[in-house]
Amino acid sequence: MEQMSGAEGSQADPSTEGLLDHEVVRVFQSEGWPLNSTLVAMLNEHYSHRTGRKGCGFTQASRYIAEFVNRPREPLEYDEVRLFGERCTSDLASLILQARQEGEGLQWRTLDRRIPEGTPADSATRRLYDREAARLARLRAVCSKLALEESRIFAALIADCMLGGNSGFGTPISSWPEKLAIGTCPLAERYFLEVAGAFVRRSGMVNVIVDESQRPLMIEKVKLGDDHSCVSVAPLLLNEVRIPPGSLLGVQYEGAPSLRPARSWPGSVIPIGACQGFRFLRLTTLAVSPANRARAFSAHFDAQVTGGLFGPHEITVGMLLAAAREQV
Repeated sequence: MEQMSGAEGSQADPSTEGLLDHEVVRVFQSEGWPLNSTLVAMLNEHYSHRTGRKGCGFTQASRYIAEFVNRPREPLEYDEVRLFGERCTSDLASLILQARQEGEGLQWRTLDRRIPEGTPADSATRRLYDREAARLARLRAVCSKLALEESRIFAALIADCMLGGNSGFGTPISSWPEKLAIGTCPLAERYFLEVAGAFVRRSGMVNVIVDESQRPLMIEKVKLGDDHSCVSVAPLLLNEVRIPPGSLLGVQYEGAPSLRPARSWPGSVIPIGACQGFRFLRLTTLAVSPANRARAFSAHFDAQVTGGLFGPHEITVGMLLAAAREQV
């Protein structure tokens, strides 16, 4: 695993906690979907999440939500409600449980678009349906209430874990059901930043994972830190969740599948069909525009700069995509 150099990261004064909530925390609260205490602490950059191993609270929050991203959106399951405060989801959970006990499947993820037929308009259940439908509609529209780039990216992940149904976004990829032995330390970006600058370390290999039309989807590194971690260079869809470019994923495949060698990198072009599955690991600093990285990733980004990484202020996902296209 890549190691963080220097100190364990800046520590915020605990006495200042809560004085300036992250935009995501504030807006989800105002829309009736307060986040759980773990996410609030992470997004508000509690000092315990600002370490050399974790990076910063925003990075750690994207690791936390990965647990939910990597699960299929099952119609009768509702574990995603754990992303929110218990009181704000108790009625929704009750509706789902009631339907299950009656041997029915409540399509709760689309309740804001279609309330089950046959429910009397004056019944307590119908009133509960109406109320929860209105709340789900606010959740579906929450990104429109956010101003910051990183807030919209993170809020979309949360909303998609709950609501799913994003079939028109990005290239669908298969989910690998088990955890992969791939680290997610804050300096994993080091090697991808170097690849964008046309540099691959002597011991390493870099593969390009492409779709059926030979369009690059991900860049995978091997023997550069942990093997088989990838950064996305195109929009992806995993378990109905929109995965933005600049995300760190793990890939599972047997052997060394190769469509053909890369043009100049030590590595191969790998068809997406040869990959058995993927796991979302976290957002990288590349997921956010260079101008907004210091604000979004705070201590994580500062460590990249002080650690002398190549071009953390300049490298973009677009540059990585262009580099990948040259290899295909």
